[in-house]
Amino acid sequence: MHSLIDSQYDSIAVLDEQGVIISVNQGWQAFAQGNGGSPALSAGVGIDYLAAVRRSATTDSLAAAALRGSEEILAGRQTLFTLEYPCNAPDCERWFELHASPLLGTIRGMVVVHRDITARNLAEHALEHCMVADTAPDLAAALNRLRSDLGLAALPAARLRSLTSQGVRGMLKAGLDMQPGDPDYAEFHDRFLLYYSQDICVGTTVFPGIDELLGGFERRGSPWGIITNKAQRFTLPLLNQLGYAKRAACVVSGDSARRAKPAAQPMHLACALISREPARCLYVGDDLRDIQAGRAVGMATVAVRYGYLGDGAPIEAWGADHLVDDAREIAALAGIY
Repeated sequence: MHSLIDSQYDSIAVLDEQGVIISVNQGWQAFAQGNGGSPALSAGVGIDYLAAVRRSATTDSLAAAALRGSEEILAGRQTLFTLEYPCNAPDCERWFELHASPLLGTIRGMVVVHRDITARNLAEHALEHCMVADTAPDLAAALNRLRSDLGLAALPAARLRSLTSQGVRGMLKAGLDMQPGDPDYAEFHDRFLLYYSQDICVGTTVFPGIDELLGGFERRGSPWGIITNKAQRFTLPLLNQLGYAKRAACVVSGDSARRAKPAAQPMHLACALISREPARCLYVGDDLRDIQAGRAVGMATVAVRYGYLGDGAPIEAWGADHLVDDAREIAALAGIY
């Protein structure tokens, strides 16, 4: 059993039918030791895993869901349960995915797998919508390339446009009816990003008025930069092809700072790179996390109505200092025109 579980997943525990741990893998031990866990937690064996989840479930809805799923597995009413959850460290955001399944054979019990999916979630930010460029056509093309691999007809780009803000999972759900936890999700997730990276700026265009706005900043001698949650491996190639990489005074990507927006770290890093105090900066974004990050450091914030916006809280509820419909209104706020 040890050789099997040590070879496949990040952190695994085997539970008996009462929910008590009877075996753990090296990944479990390493994670516990690396995160200040006690020797008993690191050893794992003998800990009542289900009781610990039950205690957390009284105040945590995700723990409550994990408890229900685990109980269904142990009762034999379910063969697989998955749940994605955050587990942040003091200096960074982290996400994990719980997989629970029954033990095979005559021994009753359950196997729980805690898989670190932080890298996958950060990669999904590669699809984060942007107030500078309309990337929806190339994202739709990547999805339709996946569909072609499977012998499926292409979907109209217009049908997929509103899903851009939902990242990889939104696109895969719409185009392949696939979601995290499905057996082939990881493979298609990675293939989607590969296809997108190969044709990252074919149909992408700059939103109307943006180039004139940035040119106005440059003529006035005002530095401008980009702060995005996109991973750098997507940000820089896209900006290079758009012609903005060398013009920007700074480019802060999702993996440039310890934490991504809405945390304040990327904002402070950008200000340091352009030698400006946050109070002297105007931050423009098309997502709630943009406004939260800007306000956290004292920047004036502008929310744009164009873009993809998604299906979250209405833009009027974000708390931005200004709402605009196009780039000319941004220019007016900045005193360009």
